[in-house]
Amino acid sequence: MTKPKKERVNNSEKSPSVYLWKLPYVSKEVSLFLFRLIFIFILYKAIFFIVWRVPVLTQWHENYTVFVIKAILYPVKWILDFFEYPITFIESERVIRIANSGGVRVSPPCSGLDIIFLYLSLIMAFPKKLKQKIYYSVTGIFIIHGLNILRITALALISYYSPQWVEINHKVIFNIIVYSIIIYLFLRFINK
Repeated sequence: MTKPKKERVNNSEKSPSVYLWKLPYVSKEVSLFLFRLIFIFILYKAIFFIVWRVPVLTQWHENYTVFVIKAILYPVKWILDFFEYPITFIESERVIRIANSGGVRVSPPCSGLDIIFLYLSLIMAFPKKLKQKIYYSVTGIFIIHGLNILRITALALISYYSPQWVEINHKVIFNIIVYSIIIYLFLRFINK
């Protein structure tokens, strides 16, 4: 009689699960991505902790934010002018309105800088070639900025035609649209 052959167990293969903070089934790549993302977030907070304590840096940040807001408002003004809406544009107050509507005031949180930072953090934390990261970063910045221009234009139109819908569009609908597009851009990036 022949002895049954024993199946060889290949111990050189790595286990499919690696533990991240004692959580099973989180791959090494996901663990590394999360670690990088958390590191970038902590670095961001540390930089702004310093920026808000140094007057020169605070002023520079405020000037840059105003520059970005103007880079949103002027295209909105041009779009509304193109369609011949009677607009009032108050640059010093960062307000644009159609006729006698409530209009839209673009404040620093509406500049889109935080959303751009979120997108760039996702791109930088994911392990890809630098060339791909640069391409998707630049493309994403332009897409997000363009979306913000369209968002402010739409809010000005909603304020004119249906002011009761401004708040829900500002707080909910547009956030869902923008974050969905960011997720789509990120998924395209990781699948390329």
